[in-house]
Amino acid sequence: MKRPWHIWMSYGLSLVVALAAMAWLTVSTLRVERSEAAARTGAQLDARIRLALWRMDTRLTPLVAQEMARPYTAFVAFSDPSAAKDARPAASGNPWPLLSQPSEYVLLNFEVGADANWRSPQVPDPKSWQVAAANGATIAGIQASAERLNELRGEVNYRDLIERLPEGTLPAAALMPGVAVAQTGDSQKSQPQAQQSVELGLPFLAANDDLVRRQRALTMNNRQEFAQQRANSAAPEPSVEVAEGASRAIWIGDQLVLAHRVIAGGQLIVQGCWLDWKKLERDLRAEVADVLPELEFARVNGSPGVDSTHLLATLPLALTARASAPASREWTPLRVALVLAWAGLALAASAIALLLTGVVALSTRREAFVSAVTHELRTPLTTFRMYAGMLEDGMVASESDRKSYLHTLRVEAERLSHLVENVLSYARLERGPRAAARERFTVGALLERMQPRLSARAAEADMQLLVQADARALAALLCTDPLAVEQIVFNLVDNACKYASAAEPRTVELQVVVDGGQLKLRVRDHGPGIAARDRRRLFRPFSKSAEQAATSAPGVGLGLALCRRLARQLRGELNYESSPGGGASFCLALPLDASTG
Repeated sequence: MKRPWHIWMSYGLSLVVALAAMAWLTVSTLRVERSEAAARTGAQLDARIRLALWRMDTRLTPLVAQEMARPYTAFVAFSDPSAAKDARPAASGNPWPLLSQPSEYVLLNFEVGADANWRSPQVPDPKSWQVAAANGATIAGIQASAERLNELRGEVNYRDLIERLPEGTLPAAALMPGVAVAQTGDSQKSQPQAQQSVELGLPFLAANDDLVRRQRALTMNNRQEFAQQRANSAAPEPSVEVAEGASRAIWIGDQLVLAHRVIAGGQLIVQGCWLDWKKLERDLRAEVADVLPELEFARVNGSPGVDSTHLLATLPLALTARASAPASREWTPLRVALVLAWAGLALAASAIALLLTGVVALSTRREAFVSAVTHELRTPLTTFRMYAGMLEDGMVASESDRKSYLHTLRVEAERLSHLVENVLSYARLERGPRAAARERFTVGALLERMQPRLSARAAEADMQLLVQADARALAALLCTDPLAVEQIVFNLVDNACKYASAAEPRTVELQVVVDGGQLKLRVRDHGPGIAARDRRRLFRPFSKSAEQAATSAPGVGLGLALCRRLARQLRGELNYESSPGGGASFCLALPLDASTG
């Protein structure tokens, strides 16, 4: 028989297509799931960054507003009025700066002009230290401030500040007399200048109107406080016109300064404060440690190359944080569904493969059965045709030969009848089990009923049937179908006669014993037995091919399969047993009747 390669090729191609489609679907689904997980993680990170920005800006707003609200005179270096020789009009005998000390996040207030002369209200002229100390300053504090001023002078220069403070931050109204601060002593005259600084300042607050309004209010309050302090002090107001630009926080190298341009007496100077970034960074991180522990700061100058929604409104900083990767091994419902889909595909593929294997095997066995049946029918039909023709034509003159021919015809007819009976019985079992016609009888009665037929079959093969049964076994009761039991035992004896006809001794043994609640009937011969490699297909139907039928004893390989199915229909079992003395041994086990003692 040709191998059904086309069936398996079609199945293989279909399986490859199904696996490829399932793999594509799995990859696409997982990619979409990862994208959605990344989007959710990004959205959660963005929400945490916005919360952190709000907290930081809330923390920084009072500081920035306070520093932006400091008036021009708060940055002028202190000098003893009696020793002052500074030609700058704004510094003439003005002890005011000592009244405004820097906040905790400000290292130093400063001012610097085109002459690169750095001054600070916290660093008075050396000749004025005693007077400064008398006004509340400490020598140690002045020395520390002087060191900081020298450090700032070494890292920041006037031109860097001017370049980083765009022209737009200096109000064009500086040339308008209505905006200048006149020496009138009335604090209300400074309000136009303060309002101008507020309107033009805080470029980084444009994205947050609420923070802008809050900082404007704080700026106005701080300026009013400074104006009230000036009004209560004995310090004179500047005698020159002053125009101040908007303050802006900028980075100069690693230093963070909050500065603005000032035009005083026609001179362009820069005033501002040096912020303590290390302390600011430490406190800002602590402020948002619970929502953004992996926070990173990105310094921004000019147009930032980062997401504008991540910018601080008060300082040139952007917040960055690395989103934690979603757990790839987490069993999400989608992944469970994919696993179940793969399992279903595997089960379906396995089931189809098993089904195809069974169909192909059944087709093969049926083809072999047809071939074997054809071979089994050809021999007796040939014998029938030949012997019938000879008898019809009167070619057999001897009476003994005629009887021999008629005996051969009867034997062949019985063999055909036995073959047809087995095939029909197996076909009835294939259509489904049916209720057996059960009868109650003794084992002795069963043996008496079927022994003549069994002995006759053994005699046809020139063999002898030996029945071994004790009194207990003969008296045991069975409630079963006697015809089915007889058919099973006859098939076993028929096989022994066919396969062990040349054995010595030429006997077929039928042993009947009671073992527990079962009756066991063993049919044993002394033939060659069954090879181990052939035992696993003993009870398979249609297991004999035409070639095997031609080279072995007659039969189509259906008898043992039929016998086992009949035995199981009777709630019994049929098995092959190894025989110590050689030969083949089959044991039929049947349940005894419940009334058996």
